[in-house]
Amino acid sequence: MQDFFTLIDEHFNLRNNLGEKKRNLELKANEFRVIEKRMLTRFKDRNPTPMNNLEILLQKSYQDIMELGNIIEEEQEKLAIFSHRLYVSAMFVTFLLKLRFALPDSFEEELRNYFASESNTFEGEIGWEEITYNNLNYLQKFIASKGEMSDYRAPVLQRLDDSEKLKKVITSFLDRIAKYGSNLMLPSRLMQRATQNNS
Repeated sequence: MQDFFTLIDEHFNLRNNLGEKKRNLELKANEFRVIEKRMLTRFKDRNPTPMNNLEILLQKSYQDIMELGNIIEEEQEKLAIFSHRLYVSAMFVTFLLKLRFALPDSFEEELRNYFASESNTFEGEIGWEEITYNNLNYLQKFIASKGEMSDYRAPVLQRLDDSEKLKKVITSFLDRIAKYGSNLMLPSRLMQRATQNNS
C-alpha cells in the first residue's frame, strides 16, 4: 500500500503545483494587459509622455508568460502520466483485494467504481483525491448505518488540504474489508437483497 500512497501524494502535489502555475500565469497575463493599456494610453495622447521603460516591462512580462505557458504544458503532460499510473494502481489494488479476501467479481467491480475512477480528467480544484475521498466516506457511512441512509445527503465536494485524510479513509476502508471480507454490505448488494425479498 505504501507505493499506492506515494503515488497518491505525487499526483496530489503535481495537481497543486499545476494549479499554482496557472494562477501565476493569470497574474502575469493581467500584468501584461495593464502595461499594454498604459502604453496605448500614452500613444493616444497628443503630447505623449516618455515611455519610462514600459516597453522593457512589456517584453519581460511577455517572456514570463511564454515561459510559464511552456512549464504548464510540461506539467500537464506529467500529470496525465501520473493520473494514468494512479488509475492503474487503484485498479490493481482492487484486484489484489479481490484475490486476498476471495471477493466476488461484482464486489471488485463496485470497489472500482468507488476509488478507481479515471483520474486524468482532473486538474482543477476538485480532482481524483477529493472524489475518491467523498466516495469512500459515503461508503464508510453506508456500511456503518447498515444501509439505513434514506436521509443521507451527499456532501459538497471540497478541496483537500493534503492527501493524509484520503489515505486515512482508504486505510480504514481496507481494514473493514480485511475484517468482514465479502460479507461487507455494499450499496449494490443491499439493493440486490431488497429486490430478491420483494420478488
